[in-house]
Amino acid sequence: MTWRMAFALLALFGFAQKTVAADPWSARITVATVESVSERLVQQFAAEVVSLNHTFLASELAARIEQIQVRPGETVEQGQLLVRLDCRDTQAQQALLQARLRDIDAGLKRAERQAERLQGLQSRQLTDTSSLEDAQTDVERSRAQIEGVRVELALAERQIERCEIHAPFKATVLQQLTGEGQWVSPGTPLLELVQISPAEIEVQLPASLFLHNGNQWQVEFSATGISAQPVSLIRQSMMQDPRSRTVKTWFTAPENARIGMIGQLTIDHGVEYIPANLILRREGELGVFLIESDWPEFFPLVGAQEGRPFPAPPEWAQREIVISGHHRLPLQKEE
Repeated sequence: MTWRMAFALLALFGFAQKTVAADPWSARITVATVESVSERLVQQFAAEVVSLNHTFLASELAARIEQIQVRPGETVEQGQLLVRLDCRDTQAQQALLQARLRDIDAGLKRAERQAERLQGLQSRQLTDTSSLEDAQTDVERSRAQIEGVRVELALAERQIERCEIHAPFKATVLQQLTGEGQWVSPGTPLLELVQISPAEIEVQLPASLFLHNGNQWQVEFSATGISAQPVSLIRQSMMQDPRSRTVKTWFTAPENARIGMIGQLTIDHGVEYIPANLILRREGELGVFLIESDWPEFFPLVGAQEGRPFPAPPEWAQREIVISGHHRLPLQKEE
């Protein structure tokens, strides 16, 4: 071997060492674009159709039940007459008050005429001042009595209105709790109703779902006899279950959904997610390795959770991400 060949081999060996030292992990990792490995996250959760109101309609009067116009299992519309109470006593009281009002009104007109006559006489000094003042007092007393009777009449009319019990909403009748002819007191339950329209879908969702892109969700509900139909988010509870880390959430329900129905709520998040298996922890932070200046650099993902995918930032679509060998990568670039 000549010295020229030996020098060339030493130079080649030195170049190879430099290349490996400069890029020691290139042969041990696999990379791909974020766009190619991200996936659309679609999740399903068990959900229940619930009623807005479950009500026991009660009597507001002490009266006898005259008629019950519905039976258990029937559907009733808002405003429909359900129960009629015997209100003859209240109606008689109303008639008595109306007669009393007419009598007082007649007395008021007589008092006003008397006061007007005395006013004319007093202007000509043909009567004393005290007589005029007494007449004016009678007018004011009659007017006050009329106001009092009108209040009593309004109360009687309210009582008569309570003799007919109407459905407060569209509902189904669950139970009939009393019978016709029965005497009831104020507060006695008469019928049990469950509102059927509008209904809501109630579901427990992981609290982490609301951290990102909640406004881009595409949500559908399906159940036995109901094909998948789009539903909308109504509200979410401000209270989180500390054990399951879930939040109770409500969505609109399809019109043909029955109260108590169990189905599936499908949430398409509408964005691409970095798979959970590519997210790892380094020094207490969760993140991924992206190729930066020909080197795998760790990028923390703020808000990421262990074992859950994370929304892929749109600007990362064409960035290269380490998809294998990343568990052995060091946090800092080796010199």
